[in-house]
Amino acid sequence: MTRGDCFEAVADFKAASVDGVYVLGGVSESVCQIAVGVNKVGMVLLGGLNPVAAAVESGSAAGNVAERYAGF
Repeated sequence: MTRGDCFEAVADFKAASVDGVYVLGGVSESVCQIAVGVNKVGMVLLGGLNPVAAAVESGSAAGNVAERYAGF
C-alpha cells in the first residue's frame, strides 16, 4: 500500500473502533524483516489479521501477505 493508503487505512480502522498499529514502516523499508515493495509502506497490527477482518467487514479494502510467510 502507498503511504497515503496506509494513513487512510488507519483512519478507517479507527472509524471502525479498531486501533492497534504496532509498526508503521517508512517508504520501501522492510517491516519486522519482511520486505516491502518499492514506494510502498508496511504496517503491523496488534491482534494479527482480526483488525483487518473487522475493517473489511465495515467496508474498507485490505490486502494481506502474511500467509506467504507462514512457513517460517
